[in-house]
Amino acid sequence: MRILIISDVPTHPINAGNKRLINAYTTLFKEWGHEVHFLMINRYNMRPKYQKNTIEGILCTSKEWGQFYHQYNYSTFENIKSNLNILLGKLLHNGYRKCDDIYPSGLHRTFLKLHKIYNFEAVIVNYFYLSKILEFIPLKKKSLFTHDSFSLNAKSSEHQAAYYLTREEEKKALSRAPYIFAMQDIEADYFKSLSPNSKILINYSNFTYQPQPCANNHNILYLSGSSKFNKEGLAWFINDIFPSIKLKYQDAKLYIAGSICNILNEYQNNKDIKLIGRIDNPYQFFLKGDIAINPCQHGSGLKIKTFEAMSYDKVVMTHPHSTIGIFNKDQAPIFSSTIVNEWIIFIEKVWEQKDFLLQIKHQNRIYLEKMNSFIEKQYKTFLYL
Repeated sequence: MRILIISDVPTHPINAGNKRLINAYTTLFKEWGHEVHFLMINRYNMRPKYQKNTIEGILCTSKEWGQFYHQYNYSTFENIKSNLNILLGKLLHNGYRKCDDIYPSGLHRTFLKLHKIYNFEAVIVNYFYLSKILEFIPLKKKSLFTHDSFSLNAKSSEHQAAYYLTREEEKKALSRAPYIFAMQDIEADYFKSLSPNSKILINYSNFTYQPQPCANNHNILYLSGSSKFNKEGLAWFINDIFPSIKLKYQDAKLYIAGSICNILNEYQNNKDIKLIGRIDNPYQFFLKGDIAINPCQHGSGLKIKTFEAMSYDKVVMTHPHSTIGIFNKDQAPIFSSTIVNEWIIFIEKVWEQKDFLLQIKHQNRIYLEKMNSFIEKQYKTFLYL
C-alpha cells in the first residue's frame, strides 16, 4: 500500500515529541511493508529561531526520506496571508484561530499531481490547520492526526496551548476526516461529540522497550525539548521537590539533556544539576540513573517524555498532568503526585529496595507490550478495515 503523510512538522532531527511521534508511526508502516511518502509543508515563520529550525529540519528530513520526500513551499502571497491571519487572531480574537487561517490554497494541486504519479491508497494529515486538504483527497482511507485537542479546554492562565480554537472551528476541521486519530481517550470522547460520523481511533504513541541494567546510584534524569511548558515543569520540580530529595540523599544529582539545556542558564553553576545538552544516543543518557521524571504541568496530550523514559527501562515519576488520558492509566507503572513527602517515600523504595526497582522494570515491559499491541490494532483498523 502507498501511504502519504502530510505535515508541516519535519520528522528529523528527532528533537521534539511531535517529530518523534510522526517518525514512530511512519516507521511502523514501513516495517509492515508499505511504501510511505512524506509531503513536507514549508511555511515562512517570522521568528528567526523557527526559520533556522525549519531549514535544518528540511535538510535532515529530505535526506532521511530520499526519493519518498516531497515538498510544498508556500507562495509569497500565502506566507503574507497566513502570518497576517495569525496576527489578526491575536489582536482581534483573543488568540483564537480559524481552522484554515494558515492553510495554503495551492496545496491540493500539489497533492493531485503526486497522486496522479503514485496513486496513493491512504493519506494521513497532521494537525487541524491542514485539514482542508482532506476535501480534495478522493480516497476513503484519509485521516486527520490531531496531536491534541485545541478547543477541549477554555483559554485561561492555567491552561496553555500552542493554538486555541473555538468548538465550532475544531468541529469544522474534524468533520472533514472519515478517520480521526486522537492522542488520548479523553480527546477521543470529545471528538466523537464534535464529529459523530467519523471513526475515532486512539493512537497514543508506540515505543520499543529497551532493557537497561540497574544504575544503583542517586541520579535523576530528564530528557526534554525547549518548550516553555517543559521549563516551567522543571522549575516546579527543582524548586518544590528536589530540595527535599537532597536533604535525604546528599549525593543526589539531576541530569538534564536535550535542547531544553539551551534555556537553562540559571542552573549553569549549580553543582547538583548537570546540563548535558543535545544528545545523539538516548540509550547512553538513560544509563546514568534508575529514575526519570516528567514534571510538565501543561501542554500537549502526547506524553512523549513519560513513555520514552519508560521505554528505556526507567522508573518514571511525574506531575499528575503527565498521566492524563494515557493508555490503561490504572495499570501504568508510573508514580504521579504533587506532594513532596510522597515523592520521597517512593524514591526511598526505588533506591533502597532492589526488588522494588526490578518489579517496576518488569511492569514497564508488560505495559509497553500491551500499549503497542493496542496502537497497532488502531492503525490496522485504518489501513485494512
